[in-house]
Amino acid sequence: MYIQQHHKDGPLFITHTVAATTAYKDIYPTFFALESQSPEQLATSFWQDFDKAGFKVLRERPMMVTADGRGMVLHPTFFIERISVGALFHVAKSKPRNESLRIFSAFGDAFEEYVAHTLRGQVSSINSSSAPTDVMRKVGRSRLMPRSSGSPRL
Repeated sequence: MYIQQHHKDGPLFITHTVAATTAYKDIYPTFFALESQSPEQLATSFWQDFDKAGFKVLRERPMMVTADGRGMVLHPTFFIERISVGALFHVAKSKPRNESLRIFSAFGDAFEEYVAHTLRGQVSSINSSSAPTDVMRKVGRSRLMPRSSGSPRL
């Protein structure tokens, strides 16, 4: 899908041509049904409860597709959020609050471990080159050490 805003045709794409020659061609209609809304749906849902929901309508469905198949990403940041962590919110939304909190906590722990692992690699390469250890002082040596207890498992 082409979302570059400065394309000669603007930010529009034709939904039936997206992935048309790939193995994913049958998946995209479902993707568009889940992640987009028609102009009419947008008009209704966007203004209906804006004072309570704000931009939630755009966060949940950041694309608009017209009846003739023309599509557009309405908010690129919300679109990137949907394709990066959208599945997490989709799973958590269908669970009771305590289960949702446990899911988000596990994700946070996993992300923290990923960042710590990445930083450990950078710090060890800095240390091996005898460079100043500003990173160690800023981050804190204890934060770069492996956790003593494991992350909650789902």
